[in-house]
Amino acid sequence: MNPQPSSASAVGHRPAGLRPDTGAVLAVAAAAALPVAAIAPLGMAPLGAIVAVAIAVLIALGKTPRPRLSSTPVAILGALLIWAAVSVLWSVAPDRAPITALRLAVIIIAGGLTVAAATALEAPARGTIRRNLLIGLAATLAVLLAISLTVHGRLILSGAAGIDSLFRNSSDAAAMLIASNRAASVLALLFWPAVFVASRLGLGAIGGLAGATVFLLLTLNSSAPVLALAGGAIVFAAAYFRPRFAAFAMTAGIVLLTTVSPAINTLVPAVGRATEAAQYVDGSLNHRLQIWGFVADRAAQRPFTGWGLDASRALGDTATVDVTTHPDGTQTTAELLPLHPHNALLQVWVELGLPGAVLTAALLVWLVFRISRKIPDRAGCA
Repeated sequence: MNPQPSSASAVGHRPAGLRPDTGAVLAVAAAAALPVAAIAPLGMAPLGAIVAVAIAVLIALGKTPRPRLSSTPVAILGALLIWAAVSVLWSVAPDRAPITALRLAVIIIAGGLTVAAATALEAPARGTIRRNLLIGLAATLAVLLAISLTVHGRLILSGAAGIDSLFRNSSDAAAMLIASNRAASVLALLFWPAVFVASRLGLGAIGGLAGATVFLLLTLNSSAPVLALAGGAIVFAAAYFRPRFAAFAMTAGIVLLTTVSPAINTLVPAVGRATEAAQYVDGSLNHRLQIWGFVADRAAQRPFTGWGLDASRALGDTATVDVTTHPDGTQTTAELLPLHPHNALLQVWVELGLPGAVLTAALLVWLVFRISRKIPDRAGCA
């Protein structure tokens, strides 16, 4: 998709394709994204659908010109969609695969339309979206902080947990905060765009945003957003100071991960022994390792065709595994494959095989180089 010139280059002329209505739709979505994630996490998909439909209606009414689409992602996503549709023929989930193929087509079309419309916005609309993103993020941070501190505060005051439980969740706190996991994930994803926006307000705004976000994520139940934020910080620093190196490193990482994912089952036992030797017991990690090992083994059985679209929901066949052994000898069990592999590349491999994995990696590599070449601002690129 073809990005509009930066704000500085837009001064003095009116960019082609002024879209105040599209800008208003996206501004509302920017303000609503995190509150929706906090209140009704599963509402993120309907929110995206509403935005895409609104943009499509504006285009149909002639209120906004048709956005331009870049041929490369259209070709990659089109090929991926065709292969996914073909895989319905041999999918082990024949009752669900056709509907999933249709949903995938709608998601690709809606997402492409939304991104294309967003990249064509002019400077004033972008400014409104930035402000709304920060407003929505600040409001959600305040609410989630209040919830987290209330939960921990009650446990500490009642003597059920110590002050250290703020950053080392007790089982009671984890149970009460689990509803915030999805909101924490969305927050981790939107944090870096928000940092870019806050940078226009000075270092104080960046520090306040970063401090509040890190503190909140550490007090919630999910560790994945914390890891995502840490990984994002490493990539941000590399991309800011060495953008070309970061682009090549990310490309190499994408290719490597795509290549080795089907062989991850050979690594799972070694990781399990290492955690056991370190006396690190985590039921969630143990469960993930067993899921990945099982899925990688199935992917290796059908490396080219995969098991068909949406096969992940059927491969586990309600089997269970032991994920935690308690001091009294009792064990906690969980589904061997609950709905999906909890690993995007593994899911592509097991469902769509080599063609699906290659197309997915190609799209990710294209995105990396598109960003590194087309966004001149170093902070924005990072």
